[in-house]
Amino acid sequence: MADINIAGVVSIVVFYLLILLVGLWAARRRKEGEEEAMLAGRSIGIFVGTFTMTATWVGGGYINGTAEVVFDSTQGLVWTQAPWGYALSLVIGGLAFAKIMRKKEYFTMLDPFQEKYGPRMGGLLYIPALLGEIFWSAAILAALGATISVVISLNETTSVIVSACIAIFYTLIGGLYSVAYTDVIQLICIFVGLWLSIPFAMTHSAVSSISDTSTQWVGEWSNTYVGVWLDYALLLTFGGIPWQVYFQRVLSCKTAAKAQGLSFAASFGCLLMAIPAVLIGAIGRSADWTRTDFFEPSGNATNQTAEFKKSLVLPMVLQYLTPTAVSFIGLGAVSAAVMSSADSSILSASSMFSRNVYKLIFRQKASEKEVVWVMRIAIFGVGAAATAMALAVGSIYSLWALCSDLVYVILFPQLCCVIYFDGTNTYGSFMGYVLGMVLRIGGGEDKIGIPPFIKYPYYNDLDGQLFPFRTLAMVVSFVTIVVVSYLLKFLFEREIVPLKFDFLRCFRRYDLEKQTGNKDQGTGNGERCNRKRRPHPNMADINVAGVVAIVLFYLLILAIGLWAARRRKDNEEETMLAGRSIGMVVGTFTLTATWVGGGYINGTAEVLYDKDQGLVWAQAPWGYALSLGLGGLLFAKIMRQREYITMIDPFQERYGPRMGGLLYIPALLGEVFWSGAILSALGATVSVVINLDRFTSVVVSACIAIFYTLMGGLYSVAYTDVIQLICIFVGLWLSIPFAMTHKAVSSITEDSGKWVGEIPTAKIGVWLDYAMLLICGGLPWQVYFQRVLSCKTPGKARILSLNASFGCMFMAVPAILIGAIGASTDWTQTSFYKPPEGNITNQTASVYVDKTLILPMVLQYLTPTAVSFIGLGAVSAAVMSSTDSSMLSASSMFAHNIYKLIFRQKASEKEVVWVMRFAIFGVGAAATAMALSVGSIYVLFHLCSDLVFVILFPQLCCVIYFKASNTYGSIAGYIFGLFLRVGGGEDKIGFHPFIKYPFYDEVKGQLFPFRTLSMIVSFSTIVSVSFLAKYLFEREIIPLKYDFLNAFRKSEEEKEQTKPAEEKFIMKDYQDNKI
Repeated sequence: MADINIAGVVSIVVFYLLILLVGLWAARRRKEGEEEAMLAGRSIGIFVGTFTMTATWVGGGYINGTAEVVFDSTQGLVWTQAPWGYALSLVIGGLAFAKIMRKKEYFTMLDPFQEKYGPRMGGLLYIPALLGEIFWSAAILAALGATISVVISLNETTSVIVSACIAIFYTLIGGLYSVAYTDVIQLICIFVGLWLSIPFAMTHSAVSSISDTSTQWVGEWSNTYVGVWLDYALLLTFGGIPWQVYFQRVLSCKTAAKAQGLSFAASFGCLLMAIPAVLIGAIGRSADWTRTDFFEPSGNATNQTAEFKKSLVLPMVLQYLTPTAVSFIGLGAVSAAVMSSADSSILSASSMFSRNVYKLIFRQKASEKEVVWVMRIAIFGVGAAATAMALAVGSIYSLWALCSDLVYVILFPQLCCVIYFDGTNTYGSFMGYVLGMVLRIGGGEDKIGIPPFIKYPYYNDLDGQLFPFRTLAMVVSFVTIVVVSYLLKFLFEREIVPLKFDFLRCFRRYDLEKQTGNKDQGTGNGERCNRKRRPHPNMADINVAGVVAIVLFYLLILAIGLWAARRRKDNEEETMLAGRSIGMVVGTFTLTATWVGGGYINGTAEVLYDKDQGLVWAQAPWGYALSLGLGGLLFAKIMRQREYITMIDPFQERYGPRMGGLLYIPALLGEVFWSGAILSALGATVSVVINLDRFTSVVVSACIAIFYTLMGGLYSVAYTDVIQLICIFVGLWLSIPFAMTHKAVSSITEDSGKWVGEIPTAKIGVWLDYAMLLICGGLPWQVYFQRVLSCKTPGKARILSLNASFGCMFMAVPAILIGAIGASTDWTQTSFYKPPEGNITNQTASVYVDKTLILPMVLQYLTPTAVSFIGLGAVSAAVMSSTDSSMLSASSMFAHNIYKLIFRQKASEKEVVWVMRFAIFGVGAAATAMALSVGSIYVLFHLCSDLVFVILFPQLCCVIYFKASNTYGSIAGYIFGLFLRVGGGEDKIGFHPFIKYPFYDEVKGQLFPFRTLSMIVSFSTIVSVSFLAKYLFEREIIPLKYDFLNAFRKSEEEKEQTKPAEEKFIMKDYQDNKI
């Protein structure tokens, strides 16, 4: 490193001032409005449009990357696919999409998705688009920093920050006007700067003729990598289309025809601008660097060998093979290339956020001025994020490559379907999204350390994936969208599947639409278009003070989660079980907080308020308390002594990995539906207390929980649970005195008849059934055993359960009191009741208080505003304390018991941890989606809880206490239990019983404790079938050759072993026992 080159700094300052002045001059044309700021009033002509479109593609990554690939001896010109790939991409975009999109006058690329699939699905598709733009901006800013540090020895941080600030500033001021007009100057600078450097570099004494050295930079074709070559070629050609930077230019054109012509002109421009970068790469490969000033025999190791990073070939050619003045002009070219792409990406991501996320999801009534200001704030946020990543993340270019893959695999097939296939709908779109993502991520990305868990044809450990798996994933995603969409269209329209199960409302119309004859402005096949949400009965403006309060609470939780994450190390035991180091205090808090979730406190209050139930039906508090006590006495110590990692381990140890995988299904469904149910409860609470959109509160809460769980595993979950439980305790107890003394509330002792309830004789069986379900069905959950197995000693594991049992009972008291208060309230004496101007709900307040909302209603209308906000924090804490636990539990079981023990027995601990992180994201996303879209999520959770009780509890008892149980008994018990429970039906989701147990009533349904009966039959079946199979095979009444599950056949090696240690969990060779 030499002293900073002052002349170079002056030249780049002059260049930046020129760009800034042009940007500010162009900003004068802008008017306040969405169309003006995002699309320059749709006034971009063919000349400026061609320049801005070309400059957007010809970024720092484009010219630096092209030169690098040509220079790289292992690649060369034959692998330089970006120039012609992006050129073809622009041509196809012009032919297939530009004219249609411009004719329909969309604002952003996401508009057609939200028009057809609804705002939420459009928001989901925004994720890969956003990540692609941010990582692309960060990658080219990082390329700029490297270039400037070589040419003028200016600090990378300084150059990146200054460049980003200038781009952000003029983009903030002028929107697309500034971006487009500065692109004209920037493209001229790129053209002049690079072409000016070519003659000087080619005639340098150290450079041989590039025609003579063509074998060094043209590269070689290898049939081994033909699949990879085709994969990247198709990725660049088709994956270059679904980017907002492209469609922003297309949609800003004056006419549809000009939009098409613009794409064709920019295609030629991209090819033309790649030529100097190709030549610079060839020059760099043809140069003898020992004959340049870079070579210093007495210098450092790099100078002595005249070797440098291939990614720096362009700035190295500018610095050492051209005169100083020319190198500075070339540096201006690189800076121009970077800023021309960075400003475009920042504006694109911000435009989509302000319109497609903020306006169409959160604030449909937002004014144009408000949207523009949100866009400006987003410009700053996106720019800051890209700058931070450029400076802090080493593998930023690899991250961008992965996001580009997701854009190709996910967004391209979605774009084709939404434009050309009228019959596609939200179901197909979502399934294609998920399947495409799984197939792409399953292929791995070795550049950022993501190992493949799907090995496609021709895979080998040295070269990795040789099959064009990205293209396969894209094709599968496309086929899935079409097939699923048309299949469900057929099933719903022919009413083979009743319309009441259309939970995404693609084919159902609202009753209002039926009466008025209005239809969605979709494409004619029942899709929803900007579907209006039914507002809350007493909807007011968002309560800003409440939003601030909840933001502060979330920041506290996030800070605690990140602080705790510092203790984590990248191995299974550390991430899943906190290194088995959880002490008594933290353990008691985290186990109690896991049970005391949003469903627990909201549900308890609801049951008390419900006139058909009351206190006698509030079984969850004492049921779960007994469950924890029973678990501590019977299972905690044994499980901890054997040092299992998950609840599924003993099943896979005894019955083999496959049977363990089968038992994972009800466990997973229970965790996912439980998370969905409590997130849904949070959305309802927040919408009542602070009128914040339900979608916002659910998504933000889930994202924060996912983030700190990803970062710290059980450490973060456990330590945030401490804060969350304190918040629950303080928030709920603080609200009680204010609510009880409200003028509308009668004495709860005098009105006890309203909330105590009674048990009709006919429903004793139902009462007993639910009691047994809570007591025994609350045991076989991974959230419980994850805490037990993370304790320091078996003794502490047992005590932890007993402590948490008391904690659950204690934390139910305020929820019980709130339910009683709600039942004792005359709601016509509250501010909720507004007969003259209120709607039908407000006018009949005494009748229409939704029982599921009783807790937030008490907080909102019976306590002071400040207290209700603290109470809201309590509910949010309860939700997050259960959500993070459920996500971690389901993900731990998947990573350890499914991925490692079934698919990849030789997977490293680091690989398993990464799989668990992906699973956390997947489980969290699934739970969030269900909380937002499925109305009967809580009922689905109850059905899954039944399956946990009926299937997993008897299985757990047998695997721990009956050593003779085997795979035959386990499968038979599983099937019998499932059959008997499903046979009992579930009227809440319209599933009719095909087994009518004793005392069945057509109106009241099943009155017999059939869940408990199913559990007992399942248990008896496991024991009896296991002993019967053992007797028949060991006595050889049935020959061992028919032991197809290998439950009794042993290898010769196993026969030689004497009494294997069953008390210790050794999961080493399941190959001898697997099905």
